[in-house]
Amino acid sequence: MDQLPPYLPVAKWYFGRQVASPTHYFDVTKHLNNAIEAANEHETMLTNMARQVELKFQTLADNSNITIEFEKLLIKFAEKIMKSSRSKKIKGVEYAEIFRVIDDSEQIKKIVGSKER
Repeated sequence: MDQLPPYLPVAKWYFGRQVASPTHYFDVTKHLNNAIEAANEHETMLTNMARQVELKFQTLADNSNITIEFEKLLIKFAEKIMKSSRSKKIKGVEYAEIFRVIDDSEQIKKIVGSKER
């Protein structure tokens, strides 16, 4: 049986709603509507997110019942989430996905290079 050689990614790409110290971005302005429609297909995830927001509102003693509203209008909730989580801080880009990339390739080259000396 053939075996694959060991493999470990050299660069790690981190993303999320809030990215600490972003290093890279991709302009997603042209594709945002498609992403919103795709997110809308995840009804359970959106409903759970809406309920989390509702619980936070209740914790703040606000009697808003946003889950009912967003369960009826999940596409609007998806749009609000997608637009608010895409960075608008990139000059000349309306919506961007941001990432923090940690690339160990230069460090590995230094270590390997120092052993060869």
